[in-house]
Formats: sequence, C-alpha cells, structure tokens
Amino acid sequence: MYRIALLVSAIVLACARSAALAQLSEEASGQAAAQAGKLRDAFTHYLTAYRALSWGSDSKSRLEKEIIELVLKLDPRPAIPEEAERRMARGKTALKVAQNSSDYESAAKEFLEAINQAPWWADAHYNLAVVREKQNEYQKAIDSFKTYLLAAPAASDAKEVKAKIYELEYLMEKIDKAKSEEEREREARRRAEEQRQREEQQRREEAQRPERLAGTWRLGANFGIELVDSESEKYRYEVATEGTSIVITGITTVVGRDRYRDRKTFRGVLSNGEISGTVSIDNTGFNGGSIVTRPFRGAISDDGDTIRLVFSEVYPDPMEAGSPRKRTFVERSNRMALRR
Repeated sequence: MYRIALLVSAIVLACARSAALAQLSEEASGQAAAQAGKLRDAFTHYLTAYRALSWGSDSKSRLEKEIIELVLKLDPRPAIPEEAERRMARGKTALKVAQNSSDYESAAKEFLEAINQAPWWADAHYNLAVVREKQNEYQKAIDSFKTYLLAAPAASDAKEVKAKIYELEYLMEKIDKAKSEEEREREARRRAEEQRQREEQQRREEAQRPERLAGTWRLGANFGIELVDSESEKYRYEVATEGTSIVITGITTVVGRDRYRDRKTFRGVLSNGEISGTVSIDNTGFNGGSIVTRPFRGAISDDGDTIRLVFSEVYPDPMEAGSPRKRTFVERSNRMALRR
C-alpha cells in the first residue's frame, strides 16, 4: 500500500508539472504570436493558458487583462462560446431566485465559469460584480466592475458603473475604519486584561510569599469537614519558613473517650503557590501507636489566607475508642484546611 501511495503521488505530481509546463508553453507561444502581429493566434494561445489556471492566481488576473486588451484590437471580435452562454443563463437564474449566501455563491460560480470560457465578455464581469456586492464582498465587486469597464470602454452605463465603484470604495473605507476602531478596542481590552492578570499575579505572589505565611494558623477543616470550634487552642498549627522550605506543626487534641493528642509535622517545598513534601504523623500517645511518614501535597489560596493539605491520615480505629488494649490503626485520605 505504501508503494502504491508513493506511485500515485508521483503520478499526480508529474501531471501537475506537465500541466504547468503546458500552460507556460501556451502563454509563451501567445507572446511570440503577439510580437509577430498574429493577434488571433496570440488570442488562441492566451485563452488556452488562461483556462488552465486556477482562480485567485496573479497569472490568471494578468492573462485576463491581456486577453481583454487583445480582443479590443480584433475585428471582428471572437464569438462568445456556447458554454459561456449556458453558464451566463444559469447564473442569471441563480441570481434571480437567490435567497441566501449559498444561493449567491452558486450564482457567482456560474458567472465565473462563463468568464473562464470568455474572459473578454463584459456582461459576465458585470453580473459577477452584482453578485459580489450582494455578498458584501466589496473589493471583489469593485475589481469586477473595473474589469467590465476595461472590456466595454464605450459602455452606455460607464458613468453609472463608475459611480457604483465610488460608492463601494466609500463603504469599504467605512468598514475598514470600523474594523480599525474595533481592533483598537480589542487591543485596549487585551492590554487591560494583561495588566489585570499581572496585578493579580503580583497580589497572589505577595500573598503567597513564604515569609508572609510564617505564624500561627488554625485548623479550619479536617477530612473536608468544617470545624465549628476551630478557634479553640486545641486546633492551633505553627508555620515556619526559610526560603522555599516550609514546616507546619500542629497538635490536635481529641477530647472523646480517648482524650489523646495527635501531632503532625509537614515538611515541604513551596513553588508557585503549591507545596509538596512529607508529613510525619505521631500516634505514640496510643497503645500500639507509632510515627508514620506519608507524602502530602498542598496549595496556598490566592489571598494567602488558607493552606490546603491533602495526605493519607493514619489514626486509631474509632470503633475501639476507650479500649486500653493495643489499638488498630486505620488509614484514609484527609483534606485539611488551615486558616489564619
């Protein structure tokens, strides 16, 4: 399959090169015939080269102008091909019944094909200009109206067409001005937003500065549950910082049947408002307790007034509360929140 794909690609490329060479050869032959004064031969070669080119290319626009100027010198002028007549009729019908942008584009395609068959046909350029205006493609409409005047220099409506061109030029200037103002407003909004983000980042960085975090904090939430008496001394935590290092130490006093004190020490590193490190959980106040270490992650709120910590908590099984026997310890995720 890969070899077949390569072969097909090579064939397509070769055909494209062959077509391009043929088009250049026809154009060169047309130039030679024009220099020799053989205008009809030049016309034939130019028309063949023109039809081989794609719409939108500079070469097609240039050849179109050369063909029109050449036809104006011919007497009699070339007849309009039947295919061009057919496309013109289809385009007029499409324009007459058009109700939306898709319909107008269908009409434009018919007129373009008529022009492709007879680029010197002034009426085809005029009709294409009418469609482009209805599509609000004013520059394309202006170009087609100008081509119409080039192909029909003695047109009876030349004055009206020139007035239409001036009208469209004014509309384009007005649209361009509106776009420029809109772009300026958009740029001003963008800069204002960037400034707001910079100021917000500065406030966040100031609020999250390690030295600002040092001091006494209270345990506001444990296991994701807000504590109603978090102002109590039994929920105090101390934060110390040095550079990007942070140490958070706290003793939680449990006043149930166990009446024990649970000590935690978080040691981590601060980076862009986030903390990572390990937490040491001291449960030695219980029969069978020990000191365990677990990884933790945390984050400083944007205002710097909350420290959130997530880690795997190790604590005595509450089902054995009050028992003097060696306790069983359980482990589950804890989400703590320290607040100023």
